[in-house]
Amino acid sequence: MTNTFHGLPDTLPAYPGGQINKCHDCNDGYFLYPITNTTKEDFLSYQKSLLSYGFSLYDSHTIRDNYFATYTYKELLLHIYYTTQDSVTRIVLGPTTSLYKKEKDVPSSTSYQTTLYQMELDYRTIDCGMCYIVQSADGSFFIIDSAHMNSTNDHIRLYQLLRRLTPKDKPIIIAGWFFSHAHQDHICKFMDFIKEGFSDCIIEGLYYNFPSLTAPGNETWKEGDKQTMVEFFELVEKNSEIPRYKLHTGQHFFVRNLEFEVLATHEDLYPQPLTRFNDTSTVLLMTVDGCKTLFLGDSNVEESTIMVARYGSYMKSDIVQVAHHGYNGSNVGVYFCARADVALYPTPVKRYMSDINSEANKTVHKISKEIYVAENGTVALSLPYVPETAVVFPKEII
Repeated sequence: MTNTFHGLPDTLPAYPGGQINKCHDCNDGYFLYPITNTTKEDFLSYQKSLLSYGFSLYDSHTIRDNYFATYTYKELLLHIYYTTQDSVTRIVLGPTTSLYKKEKDVPSSTSYQTTLYQMELDYRTIDCGMCYIVQSADGSFFIIDSAHMNSTNDHIRLYQLLRRLTPKDKPIIIAGWFFSHAHQDHICKFMDFIKEGFSDCIIEGLYYNFPSLTAPGNETWKEGDKQTMVEFFELVEKNSEIPRYKLHTGQHFFVRNLEFEVLATHEDLYPQPLTRFNDTSTVLLMTVDGCKTLFLGDSNVEESTIMVARYGSYMKSDIVQVAHHGYNGSNVGVYFCARADVALYPTPVKRYMSDINSEANKTVHKISKEIYVAENGTVALSLPYVPETAVVFPKEII
């Protein structure tokens, strides 16, 4: 196939086939170059060209018949991936951020039982928000999202939980804090946590991939969410000593004894406009000693459709975080693929009950044997999970 396009920057070699589409701003200085009507053979050939151009392969990963690779070159980071279901190669190029750990980070001390916590949030004045905490084998934490600004003291309650789980004579180590997307009910209490300035708390890394504020479809986003994104970026920049990891689809990384695969980001949706902000969610599959937990964030119609077509039964999990607090009625296929015995609902009981008859929720209830709703109390699940061993803490918010 003749190479007839000229849209790639001079830093990159020409792609050997397909058709280049419009370049997209993916935020943080990153740009996406989608190439349609291409093949696996084109992709593998391009990898060889990158090496001859001076790029160094940092990591590669394969999920079913989809291929992912991350390269470095001087001060640049390049992530490329080919997905068979749509015959597209996506080339993502930008400045080097912190490089994730690509091998298992075995702690020197493994005296803790790895445990997943679904935190009870204060839903009295808001019907959304989610926060998950994973305590790893060395006692450090990996946190997923936080809570809404209206969950008044939840950043304090989060700190208190971390403090209770950490020996009094040791600092709280947050080995990683991941944000699925930039909605207020997922990032605001992280921002308050940082502003509080807990002196006995060390954050070793922030993991996320938020779209550009000028992305196609942004005119449908709420102005309040846009402003919160601006404030988030300013706060992260102010605390630039904390390493930042911009995640891309297909990357495979480790935090302590926790293994993660990035199943989706907003970069998968282009050239479609990002009209549903929830579809900018970054989706993680976490594995601990063979036990898999699928964190769907708020992923919606387009993103879930892509994942079902791309991964199918690879998403089989032991535990699933139900997407968008259980509000969606469009992710049925994801739950059939996950077939998780345990379902976690980051939502208040009233909202959970009002949406219980949606097709997605009926599917979850048909498949899952154990269901835990966040408002009913923080729940702890030791990993690998043994059925019926979850511990539900007494409710804190009455």
